[in-house]
Amino acid sequence: MQEHSPKWKLLDHTADVRIEVHGESLENLFLNAAQALTHLLVGSPQHVEVTIEKSLTLEGDSMDILLVNWLRELLFYFSAEQFVCKDTIVRFEKPNLIQAQLSGFTTDFTDKDNDGLEIKGVTYHGLSLDETADGFVARVIFDI
Repeated sequence: MQEHSPKWKLLDHTADVRIEVHGESLENLFLNAAQALTHLLVGSPQHVEVTIEKSLTLEGDSMDILLVNWLRELLFYFSAEQFVCKDTIVRFEKPNLIQAQLSGFTTDFTDKDNDGLEIKGVTYHGLSLDETADGFVARVIFDI
């Protein structure tokens, strides 16, 4: 298991990538999940200037399904548009519906330039999202 920050960590998994994400609030949990995905895809884009803003509205049948939808949408933006989400503001408008402002940039690096992972999808396998005494914790598996 690799610790990346108090916000998220890699968990052992035989074939795919499994993470555990923490957040003091649901909004913070979704932000930290987005940052974890960005780190897995491209590393840490700390010194890259934000050049693109996007708005996003998503819903799901439950909070854990909404988390998968959220990560799938971010992965789609990366795969289809080479958009890297550097920061986001997440607001819950009603249960299981979020509105987010994404800040990021596009990248034109090739596979040889990228030391991140090629993530094919976000799975429902092993998915969990629970409230704890410290806030919320979720576990997600990415198909690689």
